[in-house]
Amino acid sequence: MTVKEMHYDLSLRIDKIDSLHYDNLLAPEKDVYLNRAQIMLIKQRYGLSNAYNQGFEESQKRIEDLKMLLIKSCNNGACENPLTPVYFDTIKGIYRFNLNDLTKGKYMIYISSYVQLNNGICEIDVVPRVAQHDDIYISLQDDNYAPSFKWKYLPIIFSEHYLYAYTNNEFQVGNLYVDYLRYPVDIRYGNYNDELGNLIPETSCELPDYLHHEILDLAEVLIKKDLENPTVDLSYKTLQINE
Repeated sequence: MTVKEMHYDLSLRIDKIDSLHYDNLLAPEKDVYLNRAQIMLIKQRYGLSNAYNQGFEESQKRIEDLKMLLIKSCNNGACENPLTPVYFDTIKGIYRFNLNDLTKGKYMIYISSYVQLNNGICEIDVVPRVAQHDDIYISLQDDNYAPSFKWKYLPIIFSEHYLYAYTNNEFQVGNLYVDYLRYPVDIRYGNYNDELGNLIPETSCELPDYLHHEILDLAEVLIKKDLENPTVDLSYKTLQINE
């Protein structure tokens, strides 16, 4: 479905309820709702907030839903480049990776990763473990959860657009290879200017065609909700059967 077809479908959906409410929705405003809807759909598909409580890759359908946005990292130009660490804290041995340095798309959701560790004698690849912020400093002093080259254990946490790896200065951290979901391209009707006066080109939704009607369902709900339309409850019931 092209962006113009999505706009036409959305107009039919909202105009049939009460044209006086929605008559003033312009193309840029519809784009805003369509983009909000596709982000909501991605988060729903990735997490467990759906009718079947299934996360990403728990079924073939989930894989098909989001595979367009999945970026792999490897030692190949066709993949995402590895992230190079900054030795951020020399006292506690903390290394920092900037997720904004990813080049194949704007980082959205972490999927998995592996990192190179070096103890001065040999180098190994390790899958880091995501730790909780309120537990990280306790775990650094716990023999069972402290960073360990021998046991291939490296705790990491996320903050803003950074990923932090904790080593207790027991070893050195090298390149990080991250698999992640990127943000989708914005849906744009085109032929209007942005806030800087630049002409916006037409851009259709890149998610699979079979998801476009679900994006439209969500956009319809968002519009009705913002305008406090009494039919919004019925729209929510429609979303529950989309799965």
